[in-house]
This record gives sequence, C-alpha cells and structure tokens, in this order.
Amino acid sequence: MPPAYADAVKISLTRQSHHNQRVHAREDPDGFSPSRLELMHPLRAVGPFAVGLLLVGSAARSAAAQSIFVQGNAQGCFGLGCVPHENDAITLSGVNLSYTSAPSVDFTGTTVNGVLAISSLVGNFGVLNVGTALVTTAVNSVFNLLVTFSSPTASSPISFDVLLSGKVRQTAQGGLTVDFDPALTEAGQVNATSEWVSFYDVGTNTTGDIRVTAYGTSVPAGGTAKLNGLVTAQVTPEPASIVLMGTGLFGVFGAARRRRQAAREAVS
Repeated sequence: MPPAYADAVKISLTRQSHHNQRVHAREDPDGFSPSRLELMHPLRAVGPFAVGLLLVGSAARSAAAQSIFVQGNAQGCFGLGCVPHENDAITLSGVNLSYTSAPSVDFTGTTVNGVLAISSLVGNFGVLNVGTALVTTAVNSVFNLLVTFSSPTASSPISFDVLLSGKVRQTAQGGLTVDFDPALTEAGQVNATSEWVSFYDVGTNTTGDIRVTAYGTSVPAGGTAKLNGLVTAQVTPEPASIVLMGTGLFGVFGAARRRRQAAREAVS
C-alpha cells in the first residue's frame, strides 16, 4: 500500500473514532448505553430520596438512644390500698416483713443505649427484710412500688411517678417472694414493666418517654434483698431538626442532578 494512501486511511479511521465518541457522549455522558439510561432514570430519581430517608432514619434512631441522666427515689408499702413510704412493715403468718429506702435518692446513673440497669452500681428500688421465723402458711398480700423521678423532669410537676403493683407470697424454703404478677397466673419471681411516661427535661431541653421494669425478688427467712430492675428512656427527635436535615440532603442531591444535566447539554 502506498504511504500516502495508508496515511489517508489512518486519518479516516481516526475521524470515525472521534465521531463515534461524540455520538456516545451525546447519548450518555456518564458512559451508559441508551437502554441502560432508560433503566437507570427512575433509579436516579428515587435514589436521592431513599438515601435521604435512610440518613434521617439513622439520625432518629441515634436520638432515640441518646444518653439520659436518671435519678430518683423509691417507696413501697404492703396491703390493699396502701400508700407507699420510705419505710413500711407488715406481719404475715407470724413473720415480719419490712421495706426500707433512702429518704431522697435511691438510684442515679446515665442510660447506655437507652437503658439503665438498677443494680448495686447505681442503687436500687429499696430493700426488703424478712424475720427469722419460717413462713409455714400461705401468704398473699399486695405490694406497691412507687418510683419518683427527679431526673429527667417533667414540665408540671417537676417530678413524676411510676407505680407498679405486685404480690407477696411464701416460698417452698420458708421465705417470701415479692413478684409483680397481680393476676397470680405464674409462680416464682415475675417481673413487671410500666407503661411509657412522657417527660420534658427543661435543663437539657429534651423530650421523650421513660418506663420502669421491676424484678421479682425472693427473700430467705432472716435475710434481706434489694429490689432491682431497669429504667428505659427514649428521646424524641426534634421535628424541626429532621425537616432541616431532610431538606438539606435533598438540596445536595438536586444540585448534583443539575450539574449532570448541564454536562449533558454542554456535550450535545
């Protein structure tokens, strides 16, 4: 092939290659074929909203698990219609049973992942004491546990209460069990969880809900036992924060989409 003819062929092939590249760029500046563009178009429209919703949902879950400082006092009493106090006592089948708690604060701590375990590290819901005599006859008495929170607080009143009712029964070993199964449908130590109670802590400007779980507890003859349980708190995310985050995310995705559209128009 003569050199001049070979050069002409190379020039023609180069021009054709450049032409093909320009055609593909006009069809799809992102490198997709037209058919793939048709399939991807709805995904591009939905994608930013899906990602935005996921991020907003993640922020809401993070807020719900926000650490809350919890502090409160517990009171208890025995007998139907009783009024809880820091100290109360009753004699059941010749056996003395008493309840005591601190005058002001019985537990204090900060929730981790929305939960604070009421145990020896942070306090308790009071202490039960049983006399030395063995319980030999059936016992069935009401026990009321009142938990008053001083933190977090409520708008009115400053503190708020959670009341749980249970039963005192005898054990096979001659001791007593305080459980929270008023229907008497189960045997042994039965736990109870209160309903959610709303709070608004003025000091931290935090809104949310809190609930209490009390553990059933057995006390041997001549022994003592602490009432333990859980405090669960969940924070309500501020609606304004979620809206601002969502609109900001949609704005970012919208700007990216406009830049892609501008790039397509510039190529064509």
